[in-house]
Amino acid sequence: MADSSWGFSPQELFSLIYIAGFSGAALRLCGRFLVFQLGTRAVIWSGIIGIWISLIAIFWVFKESDTPLWAFRIAAACCGFGAVVLPQITSINRYIYPRRMRFISQEMPIGLGDAGLILIMVMIPTIIYWNPPLKNIFTEYVLIHDSSNLIGVIHEGHGLWFQWLILPIAGMCLLAAWLNRFSPAVNIQNMMLIRSAGIFSWGRSWLLLLLVILASIGIPYLSNNSMITGAFPAVREMSIFIVIFLVIFAMQNLAGNQIFAEQQLKALANREVHILALMYLMGHGSFLGLSVSLPLLTDLIFSYIPTDGHTGSRINPAAPSILSYCWIGPLLGLSARAAGSWMSKHINPGKIHQVALFALFLSTVGMALTITSALSSPNPEFYFFRFYMITLLFFIASGMSSGSITSLAIKKIPANYADHSLIWIISISSFGFFYIPALFADHWQSAGPAAVLSGLSIFYLTGMIINWFFYWRKGEESLS
Repeated sequence: MADSSWGFSPQELFSLIYIAGFSGAALRLCGRFLVFQLGTRAVIWSGIIGIWISLIAIFWVFKESDTPLWAFRIAAACCGFGAVVLPQITSINRYIYPRRMRFISQEMPIGLGDAGLILIMVMIPTIIYWNPPLKNIFTEYVLIHDSSNLIGVIHEGHGLWFQWLILPIAGMCLLAAWLNRFSPAVNIQNMMLIRSAGIFSWGRSWLLLLLVILASIGIPYLSNNSMITGAFPAVREMSIFIVIFLVIFAMQNLAGNQIFAEQQLKALANREVHILALMYLMGHGSFLGLSVSLPLLTDLIFSYIPTDGHTGSRINPAAPSILSYCWIGPLLGLSARAAGSWMSKHINPGKIHQVALFALFLSTVGMALTITSALSSPNPEFYFFRFYMITLLFFIASGMSSGSITSLAIKKIPANYADHSLIWIISISSFGFFYIPALFADHWQSAGPAAVLSGLSIFYLTGMIINWFFYWRKGEESLS
């Protein structure tokens, strides 16, 4: 969209990313509640329906070339609807597979979810340049300057069909719906097969989903209001805490099940769960946040001639083929996650996490310095290779951190409420999808992207201190 004729500012484009991330993270918090109410098969159906709603919204907003920004933001919020599926799969795997396979059965869905993100990063820039078979159904747009995809540079004037990308995703949804017919409709309260959920269970579930969807659309909209941001400087952080509080309050009052409420309160009362959630946010949350921000970030920095330390309006004719490389870092991060999980069986996970946090600190400092140099140079493309190599270090470190913290959480958290705790930890990390793009949107014109990355480096430095105190130093505390 940055390379076509929409005319949205960098802040507005980043806002579409973080609204989708906010919606997905908020809905992911609800996954465990829905499994208790409806059973596994119904939750998968709900996720598939949510994805279809997002596809319809995407088709709608790209139908006309003058679609307003608010419509894109609603469509972005709809894109988080499928997030309820991952917590369900992670929860039920704990009960279906034997203890010796428990670790890999819970790591596999998360890893496949990250692989899906990489697939989308490769698929979207490739598919939208193909000529669709029924052109009269789809709206054609035109590149106003050179862009790129997996195979290299796409030159100015080439056609774009954004609506074309919904067809392969719709095909995958149909395959998932067909396979869901054969999945067990398990209620994890008693591990009994259930054929149908009661009307009150459906009512409570859809009421919670409606509340979360309204919050996912309303809270980011309010946080964009200049009066609110002026009165509350930390409005992004406050919005995360507000939606978490609202979701927990709603789940506790709508549960209709004492077992669910008690187990959730036990998980939330454990300090170690919150510390592990913060550590996992630094690893996996950073992986998600930079993965979705990197294509737009690198395009804005290296595809334009900078002016006064900011992205300029003149196109850089020597810009690199950015989208040919952006997916490699997340792929390395996914591989590093598996390596971090394996190493945690032989080395203290706290030590692995400490090394990973140090690498995250160094990489964010390196990215900030490189961006500063690129934005002050008439030839920013000279700094692309250095920036790209540093991002690879960042993704490898974030993957190692994620794998080590997952291992640590399984070892540290009591088994009687481990599933609630793991879903909480995973869901909190999803707010990295929201927070990092929101930081770029908020500070793009004022402090600049280098300042955002410098702030993240302080975040990782703080994490090193917390990790050393609780999980590495001699005589570490036990919080359980």
